[in-house]
Amino acid sequence: MFKHLFKFSVLVAVISLLAACTITFMPPHPLNDLAANYLLAIAVDSQGTKHIVGEDPTTHQLVYLRTRLGIIEDKQPIRLITGWWPAAPEIGVLADGTVILAWYEKYDASSPKYRICIKIYPSSVDVVCTPDFSDNPPDSFSPIVKVITRGSTGYVIYSKQEGTQYTLRYEKVSSGSERGKVNSESSDPMVRTVEGVVDSAGYLHVIWYARGAPGTGRVLYASNRTTDGSGNMTQNRILLIADSDLLNPPAITTYSTAGSERVAFAYVKDNSGSDDEIYHQNIKVDNTDWSGEMKLTLSGGAYRLGDVHLVGVNNAYLIGFLRNNTISATSEVWLRDAAGMITQITNNTYSERELEMVPAGGGFVMAYKRQPQSSEPRQVFIYDPIKGERLIYSESCSSDNSGGEMAASGEVVAGVWAQCDRVWFSANAELVYLPLVRK
Repeated sequence: MFKHLFKFSVLVAVISLLAACTITFMPPHPLNDLAANYLLAIAVDSQGTKHIVGEDPTTHQLVYLRTRLGIIEDKQPIRLITGWWPAAPEIGVLADGTVILAWYEKYDASSPKYRICIKIYPSSVDVVCTPDFSDNPPDSFSPIVKVITRGSTGYVIYSKQEGTQYTLRYEKVSSGSERGKVNSESSDPMVRTVEGVVDSAGYLHVIWYARGAPGTGRVLYASNRTTDGSGNMTQNRILLIADSDLLNPPAITTYSTAGSERVAFAYVKDNSGSDDEIYHQNIKVDNTDWSGEMKLTLSGGAYRLGDVHLVGVNNAYLIGFLRNNTISATSEVWLRDAAGMITQITNNTYSERELEMVPAGGGFVMAYKRQPQSSEPRQVFIYDPIKGERLIYSESCSSDNSGGEMAASGEVVAGVWAQCDRVWFSANAELVYLPLVRK
């Protein structure tokens, strides 16, 4: 489909200058061109430019924005066709600055129709969409769309219903015409959440949660390092046969070890009335040397687990997650570091939500919203292992918006988030070198 065409909260940055490491960030900047909702995504390119997609608050069409420090340098509305409503926008950027946008559109009717669409910048080609498809029974699912990029390689992953099967498909959109199924069984349960990563050789690795009847969910993994004659992924494994988290996707990352590259996975197992559990595994990118399933050992009473994130570093991977230690409205940010130590980052006086975690300068940055008590302001915090927790946004208002995303490229980190009926942007303060002038 796409063969003719080549990702929240907030931001902070780790800038290394000689032997010193200073973490700086900008005051939040409002993006009045976008609606304050969950239709937000951001990507950062190798030159530090930030690429953002969101919804126009007036026309409700998707809008692409380009900026470095919050001042809009380019704004491109994406065509809106009467009756078709865009949702779940995703964005990625390649090494040469090419931007990939993908989303799904829904046509509201007694029997709704869907289609997956893509737009490339810069390109003379307009929006390209799949043929329309429907679900049976109507409104039984929502399509999933993901844009996954690394270097000069970009993929789009999307789900659709084909007959009685819920198909998860992928297409390489940076070059060539590689495409096929991610899930390969004749009858798969509905895909609920999905994440992906590209390895150093340009192959796609996908982890997803598919759920049929209650108690029959599965967390699965597949890669296009091996495919059949139709491009369908044949390097695959079942990671978990049990209900997982319906709202938060399983996590995946790559990391380097001595002489090899590995893929790591983390996911939440929903134990209904009992304590939830986080499991993690890893394997070489060629599907050998499987670690087996490992469980995080968490003590301190009953809990529920939410967002889970992975960041790959040299020879290890880090796991960030939300943990509700009291089965109440209070949730905390926790970290499992490279040495396997599990640390509580925030206390349970307040409730954190919408956790994001990205690599930065050989380490990582977390961002999260804090649920205020009574008349306290809405707040967004960042956390890194050098400076700890810092407040970067605080505003008093009655509305509590959901939505946001963080992205990074090298040492440049940026984020967008919805709060107090506006969209906000923040990024690392940049070093500007003045030219030497000879007189």
